[in-house]
Amino acid sequence: MGYGIFKYLFWPLGLIYGSIVELIKWGYRQGIWERRRFERASLVVGNLSMGGTGKSPHVEYILRQMGSYHHLAVLSRGYGRKSKGLRWLSLNSSAEEVGDEPLQIHKKFPQIPFVVAEKRTEGMQAILQKAPITELVILDDAMQHWPLMADAYLLLTTYAQPFFKDAPIPAGRLREFAFNYKRAKIIVVSKCPPDLKEEAAQQFLKQLQPLPHQKVFFSYFRYGQTYLLAAPNEKQDLASFKDAPILLLTGIAKPGPLVQYLEQQGLNVKLMAFGDHHLYSEKDWRNIQQSLKQLGPKARLLTTEKDSIRLASWAQQQPIYVLPIEVEIAFGQAAAFQRAIIEVIYKKKGYPST
Repeated sequence: MGYGIFKYLFWPLGLIYGSIVELIKWGYRQGIWERRRFERASLVVGNLSMGGTGKSPHVEYILRQMGSYHHLAVLSRGYGRKSKGLRWLSLNSSAEEVGDEPLQIHKKFPQIPFVVAEKRTEGMQAILQKAPITELVILDDAMQHWPLMADAYLLLTTYAQPFFKDAPIPAGRLREFAFNYKRAKIIVVSKCPPDLKEEAAQQFLKQLQPLPHQKVFFSYFRYGQTYLLAAPNEKQDLASFKDAPILLLTGIAKPGPLVQYLEQQGLNVKLMAFGDHHLYSEKDWRNIQQSLKQLGPKARLLTTEKDSIRLASWAQQQPIYVLPIEVEIAFGQAAAFQRAIIEVIYKKKGYPST
């Protein structure tokens, strides 16, 4: 059964699901349930779909571009962790305690306060008490967290699977109706082809139909040099991997684009995919070793940065190569993107818009 037929058959259920979400939102707007806004600026980086839009790399991009001259903090639910409640991240934290993506980000930016908490209002309060100089709190994946009223929303949608061609669960992958894109201040079309042409971007914008107050940017992934998990300073170009089969180990939502990229580099790739945020077990590791052995003595094990956080305990047993990614803003709009983020801070402080 094709996806189109599946979407059609489940459309009534998607309509019911989306309506229930709207009813919950209405309850918060009417004051039936409490909503809080805080005295420091807050920016949600989220999406309307179930995931796979690249939220964490975009959070990293904001921290990389702005973290040296603005006081930033990050707040996340910590999806996939085994702990409960509020946790401050440190370099000694584990993925089981705080989640793989938060730990991945914090290891790159240890100077930036980072909290995981299911109740984002408690997390915000903790950040502002412990780090009162914070100018902007970035909320990773809180687009549908209604108790907290953020000052601005950055909506991510992928170039290949945009929200306006999708439907609510279970007919599609949307967490709410597509028209809710209207509450976003910034829209980033992610995972674009690196060679995206202006004409194609304009055609996309015609379908997106952004509102006058919305600023739209296009982004793509740039892959860096691979490095050994056990020795991050030992870097290698992907070209050196052409002499051996590659076992690509992933626990991410959509590994397809990564596989396609590696194959375009001329690599012989076998994908071993697990579910998103998968916590690897000893049994998984034995199966990984067996698959690697079947590929021959020259085979190499390659994984993502997100997965490497959950594979660290085996880094001394087997060379594990990690392929990092970074976000780039297309069409020379990086400075305009930064200004859009800074405006959130300035508006909260009452400064004139930049």
